[in-house]
Amino acid sequence: MAVCDFLIIGAMKAGTTSLYRDLRRHPDLFLPEQKEPELLCRGLDETALKRAYARLFRKAGPGSLRGEASTAYTKRPDHPVVAQTARALFGPGLKVVYMEREPVSRAISHYRHNFLEGTQDLDIDQALTRCSKYVDYGRYEWQLQPWLEAFGPGAILRVRFEDFIADRDLHVRRVCRYLGADPARLPALEARRIYNSSSDKRVATGPSRALLHSRWYRDVIKPWLPHSVRAWLKRRVLPRAADSPEIISEATRSYLLEQFGQPAGSGEA
Repeated sequence: MAVCDFLIIGAMKAGTTSLYRDLRRHPDLFLPEQKEPELLCRGLDETALKRAYARLFRKAGPGSLRGEASTAYTKRPDHPVVAQTARALFGPGLKVVYMEREPVSRAISHYRHNFLEGTQDLDIDQALTRCSKYVDYGRYEWQLQPWLEAFGPGAILRVRFEDFIADRDLHVRRVCRYLGADPARLPALEARRIYNSSSDKRVATGPSRALLHSRWYRDVIKPWLPHSVRAWLKRRVLPRAADSPEIISEATRSYLLEQFGQPAGSGEA
């Protein structure tokens, strides 16, 4: 059986990159340089998956708790059988961390992410009401259903983004404790540093976009380049993304609240 002790499974735009970077600082936890390897989404058979995870964790030290972070693992209906694949590959002892965010704010941040990357050309109100993924990825109970069925509620730690950013040190240590890593061994965090923020997004177009989104870059180059080097190269080579809209109409807000099963007037202002 492939050895993986824990997964950070999402949700997208709910602080998973900051949590991932913070956990990498713990000496007893190993998370690979590559966030979002998405191995469980690729339709690989068991033998190929075991080889892929062996490569992913090749730098892990003896006794380290090993895990990875891929928000695609809670992107139903795009990837519907990830939880079952994880159960078959890793067994019932896997620990799962799921971050969730006020869903209207998450949908807006998701739109901004796609807009800045150049993969969304609809205006914000059209996109949020016509493209089902902005709602689907924020239906947290539905996204977690297969994971609960595969592993049970005791195997899943849910972390609210709003709580996390209010007291990041507290919640990272809470996650460490849940994973079986001594929170006291976690170095001091750079609590003011936010990772993967849209405010400093760099945009790749043309050949640079094709390269950065290719499987060759993701599987061969990216795992060997430290995050600090990749970030430096992006700042040097890629232009800053244009600003994106983030104000939605009241009609769109009401629509989203209805889809998320929340009363009108709730959510972020």
